Amino acid sequence: MDANFPVDLGALFFQHLPTHELLQKRTTGKRINAFIERVAENALKEIAKKLGAERYHHTQSVLVESFKAKHSGKEPPKSVLYLKIMTQEARQLLTFCKNTEVTKVIADKTPQAASKRSNDLESAHHVRAKLNEAPTPSTATVYFDNVQLSELPPEVLKFEKLTFISLFKNVFTEFPEILLRLPKLQHINLCKNQLKKIPAAISQATQLVSLKLNDNQLEEMPAELAAIKTLKLLTVKNNKLKKLPEEYAAIDFEKLDASGNPGLVVPNGIHASHTLTL
Repeated sequence: MDANFPVDLGALFFQHLPTHELLQKRTTGKRINAFIERVAENALKEIAKKLGAERYHHTQSVLVESFKAKHSGKEPPKSVLYLKIMTQEARQLLTFCKNTEVTKVIADKTPQAASKRSNDLESAHHVRAKLNEAPTPSTATVYFDNVQLSELPPEVLKFEKLTFISLFKNVFTEFPEILLRLPKLQHINLCKNQLKKIPAAISQATQLVSLKLNDNQLEEMPAELAAIKTLKLLTVKNNKLKKLPEEYAAIDFEKLDASGNPGLVVPNGIHASHTLTL
């Protein structure tokens, strides 16, 4: 194992596995599987403690993607197979995470901070300061939720490898197109804003995996979104949409939630999908 990782994952798993319980004659196959999953959960929690929660979750996400790539997109089970895979790939994954610096940039959410930022100008100053204070890492996540933000300052561009940004519950009336200049961006949360449209230029977000746009004022969605081959999750709940573009039938969604749009018309190809929520 990696010298910086204090425990062998396989040994840790079996440490949590009282063999005698599995040898009881009355233990059925189903009960064994349930027991193994419970043990795996406990082992994973201990692994998280030893790694540190943030690095563990990063490791786990890489692991899941690795499993999906090898098994035709299937979700890995939290079972012996899962722990076995973790043991086999632990050194590679932990080395990857050790060399991957992750910085979170988070806006203050305290009532005191909110009262100081009573207008857009103060909010923009606060965000700019936060971005300037943060080191430039190899990957980054940005949370500027509920801070009365209406635009993003250019300082966000220093995070060239930004992968995740949450701008939940702000006052954006236009999609912040500066995000389209961040080539590694995979996840955007713009729920609970005042967006009226998404620009056709969204197709430039070529690495986008999830786009959350619930609780806005959207009346239409751009057909160009279908050009993003990586897109798996789209949520547009509680908007004013009347239809979704025909091009969306070609998107391989894992989840599409368009509930809360009365009378919404969707392409026939999406109707047949179990991913659609209306």
